[in-house]
Amino acid sequence: MDQGRIFLKELLRNRQFILYWLVGVSSLLAVIALEFAVSLYAFDLTGSALLFGSILAAVLVPRLLLTPFAGVISDRFNRKTIMLVSLAFSTVILMLGVLIQAVTAGMSLVVLFAFVLLLEAGSILFSSANAAVLPLIVEKDRLGAANSLCSVYSELSYVVGPLIGGIVYGLFGFAFSLLAVTISLVLSIVVLCFIALPKTPKTSHSQSRNKTSVFHDMKQGFSIIFSNRLLGYLLIAGPFLLNFFNVPIFDLILVFFVRGSLGVSPEGYGMFTALLAVGGVVCSLIAGKLYSDRRALAFVKVMPLLVAGGMLFILLTVNGTQFMPYAVLLGITFLACSVISAVVGLFGIAQNTIAQKNVDIDALSRVLSIKRLCALTAVPLGNLAFGAIVESVGLGFSVLISIIGIIGLFVLSRVLSPDEFTA
Repeated sequence: MDQGRIFLKELLRNRQFILYWLVGVSSLLAVIALEFAVSLYAFDLTGSALLFGSILAAVLVPRLLLTPFAGVISDRFNRKTIMLVSLAFSTVILMLGVLIQAVTAGMSLVVLFAFVLLLEAGSILFSSANAAVLPLIVEKDRLGAANSLCSVYSELSYVVGPLIGGIVYGLFGFAFSLLAVTISLVLSIVVLCFIALPKTPKTSHSQSRNKTSVFHDMKQGFSIIFSNRLLGYLLIAGPFLLNFFNVPIFDLILVFFVRGSLGVSPEGYGMFTALLAVGGVVCSLIAGKLYSDRRALAFVKVMPLLVAGGMLFILLTVNGTQFMPYAVLLGITFLACSVISAVVGLFGIAQNTIAQKNVDIDALSRVLSIKRLCALTAVPLGNLAFGAIVESVGLGFSVLISIIGIIGLFVLSRVLSPDEFTA
């Protein structure tokens, strides 16, 4: 624990890390607030679980097409430049969205689809470059603590983002929500300009990089992952199955349960979602002090059971509207979702740290882009599937399917013999 505290103090004196952390705060805050505002707007625009899920699933197209290429591009070119270009692109799209909302009656369903697709393209390019920056500015033995601090800003963004998104949307509408997100991205651009990244060191993967094709580089990324059993589970199987069965709980089912069944206002739902991340912030701070590869591996093994346990309580509340007061149902739902959020956040710290320690820096973007491809592709597919399930058989059965899927992830981890994993 003392060593973890020392690492945290050293990181807080690292100017480049602090700037990187601030860029992460402002950019992720913008993304979370935007996603929340879009989900509220889509809910009000459609009123249908299937259409709502379809809008959330629209991001599948750019994720499938762009994520692998974005990782290769980030390995080949200057990562800071890529981040700046992607942020500028997203800022322009947001300003166009504000203009559309201001001069028309509001975005139609078709325009909203296009808007989501373009913003997702910018986000993919930024994330691919950003994911491989940390090992360039932080020493390898401090990556666990650094990822924990980065998880803190991630969780803080989930606190403040929905709060801002819900309050601004509820009080001023969708256009002002887009304007607030635009301001946050502009701040990211300004701070990013002050970050100085060192040149990427030459490794075995970089010696022949300029002689190979993009597709060869993508294939090499998969080869790196499949050569290590732990990376295969952490970066492919885990992200896909966890996001497919867990994210719809937060993106879809909670919206229809808390707002629809319990009648909570947009502002109240924003507060509810924001408070969910408080436990994640605390867990991230603790993880920075306690992180070790041994503890991370032990946690990876039990993660699915903890998530499934939290979902059981959500199943209880969804089916308890006729038996318990709404305030009690909301409280139980909040506690269950807090546990799930904290567990998933700690799993993310383990994923990133182990990958950063086991993969050469010049191949890290493409490897982590494969993780994002699996994780981010699962989100729209899950939202689309669960949108149809909610529409046809209701919320309770949807949560039950999520529980079964997460238990399946635990079984898969045992089949892969996690006792043989080495970090």
